[in-house]
Amino acid sequence: MKDLPLGLETFSTLRENDYLYVDKTKYIFELAKPGKRYFLSRPRRFGKSLLISTIEELYKGNREIFKDLFIYEKWNWDKTHPVIKIDLGSGEYRNSEKLEESLKDHIIRIARDFSVEIYSETVPGKFTDLITEISKKENKKVVVLIDEYDKPIIDNINNIEVLKDIQNVLKNFYGVFKSNDAFIEFLFVTGVSRFSGTSLFSGFNNPDDITLDYNYALICGITQEELESSFSDHIDDTAKFLKYNKNELLYELKKWYNGYSWDGKVLVYNPNSLLKFFKKKEFNNYWFATGTPSFLIEKIKHDFSPLIEETEIESTLLDNVDPLNMDEISLLFQTGYLTIKDKDTSGRVKYTLGIPNYEVQESLFERLLSTITDKSIVEVQLAKKEYIKNIMNKDSAGLKKTIKDYVLTEIPYPIHMPYEHFYHVVFIIWLKTLGFKIIVEDSTNQGSIDCVFRKDDITTVIEIKHSKTDKEKDLEKGIENAFKSINDKKYFEKYLKRKQLSLLAIVFNKKDALCEFR
Repeated sequence: MKDLPLGLETFSTLRENDYLYVDKTKYIFELAKPGKRYFLSRPRRFGKSLLISTIEELYKGNREIFKDLFIYEKWNWDKTHPVIKIDLGSGEYRNSEKLEESLKDHIIRIARDFSVEIYSETVPGKFTDLITEISKKENKKVVVLIDEYDKPIIDNINNIEVLKDIQNVLKNFYGVFKSNDAFIEFLFVTGVSRFSGTSLFSGFNNPDDITLDYNYALICGITQEELESSFSDHIDDTAKFLKYNKNELLYELKKWYNGYSWDGKVLVYNPNSLLKFFKKKEFNNYWFATGTPSFLIEKIKHDFSPLIEETEIESTLLDNVDPLNMDEISLLFQTGYLTIKDKDTSGRVKYTLGIPNYEVQESLFERLLSTITDKSIVEVQLAKKEYIKNIMNKDSAGLKKTIKDYVLTEIPYPIHMPYEHFYHVVFIIWLKTLGFKIIVEDSTNQGSIDCVFRKDDITTVIEIKHSKTDKEKDLEKGIENAFKSINDKKYFEKYLKRKQLSLLAIVFNKKDALCEFR
């Protein structure tokens, strides 16, 4: 059984030490043509750095470490090129000065490795010197690989003034590609987002964005077939350890970590989550824990309804994001919290976006609930236990108290919205973190049920109302109106064959809630 390459992103280290490696070289072979320029966006921890490292070793001609891989017999190993690789993923960019210092450090280090002189004083000038001097010395065009090109932007996404300066530095830096095109054999750039305003996507050097290209939908991530073949020993070992049969384990793996797609058809697993799962041998939220997306939580906490239901969006809104005026839905997609569920090509291309899997759903919603209720993650997790106990026992009084404690009184005033939809959405988010199967706005021939949730053999039909007054009698009246809606429109008939069917009415006002099971 091969060792897992957990935390390793250097291709040569993986291959020389016989770590497990899923062969992606057929996609690199299709990409690697003279004069080509590419951009690829994928969420963090999705294998972009390993892909960059693989391309680096390929152009350096390190043939032996590619033995038994797809590309081994197909590549021209006699033709090598000097490689300039710049990884911006590990730096801290608090301002434009820090960014310039970091870029200069990268350039000076690479220049030293190739023993070339850098004459210019400015960052773009130094980068130009690096490309041209290496090309002249080696008498070959250079290969340029940029990893996490957008990290300086993401680090300052909530600081507009600093962000403008950062963008200006990057615009001048990446603008060097255009003026030095004659010296570049191949260019490959990765990042989380396709940000406009960096000059990378303008001019005649405009790279081919393969992010949503169906030909490269599997270039990062692990397919079901790759999981079952490359990880077969780890699957058997983990199934034995957890006392699952193989099919049970594969089912749970798919629920937790599969579901990402960039064409709406083929699905992949998050590789980092898979590796950590097989290492720890327990289902947990590994990917979300690799970084705290506080900027994202702040961005969506005032309108998180796109997370509840699948959302349709035009392709142009996914292709190019303005960091100074970011759309929440495209941001959620590019950072990996939403993925493509379907693609409509009947006219102008449209995508249906939704949360990829249980790992993302539970992690994101827990953090979101922690933010809007001003509770710690631990307190949120304790509240989840109360919700489950109340619902499974059909404890109306207990559920009322839990809702009052975690949906009403702890929500900061600026987030309060005095209408039914807000309370509806917050309550649904709580349900989604509990492991229930949730159907929102479930259609019947009489209308739409607010929410249906199922867990094990229990099915509950929910109607949610909002009272504009603080009077107890209006809450009670709201309960009767909620059950009247359920009964008049016969919402429950769709689920009459379920073993355990119950109806739940919930009425909110700004300070209180009333719940009743029937």
